[in-house]
Amino acid sequence: MKFSKKKLIIPTQYNKFHILIHWLVVLTILLQMISGDKIASEFLAHRNDPIANEEGTRNSQIHILGGLFIFLLMAIRVFLRIKFGVPVPTNETNSLLKLLSAFVHLGIYLVLFAIPLTGLAAFLTLNVDLGIAHKVLINILYVFVIIHLIGVAYHQIFLGDNIMQRITSWKS
Repeated sequence: MKFSKKKLIIPTQYNKFHILIHWLVVLTILLQMISGDKIASEFLAHRNDPIANEEGTRNSQIHILGGLFIFLLMAIRVFLRIKFGVPVPTNETNSLLKLLSAFVHLGIYLVLFAIPLTGLAAFLTLNVDLGIAHKVLINILYVFVIIHLIGVAYHQIFLGDNIMQRITSWKS
């Protein structure tokens, strides 16, 4: 039996689909932020008087669908990471920054799976503790996103390695 030797190809930038999914997730998160405060008050109203608020509102439905969309996009994103790989850190990135980057990216992925699950579970069960967990996870996501954006700015401004091109360029 012969085994063929496949040469491991490490991409220099993200796959087009990965780029599209990344920016769709960003856009959907921004839209979720707009509808998030209103759904919290709808959740409490529904919890206090489920019969009067049985159907929910259009805002609740849109917010829930947005969360499910993010969950689906993240599942596709994980598949794309496995199938096509991701670019290695730039040569300018030291080992401490590589570790921090891996931690932040993993954290973003984990919370973007957990947020829709806790939000949906909270809304379906009217469980306040799940609602609180949902909000805590959102705040954790904000911290990760801020660190991520600081990292991007650091790469662009101080390291000058043009890392943004990896997630914005449509070149194959």
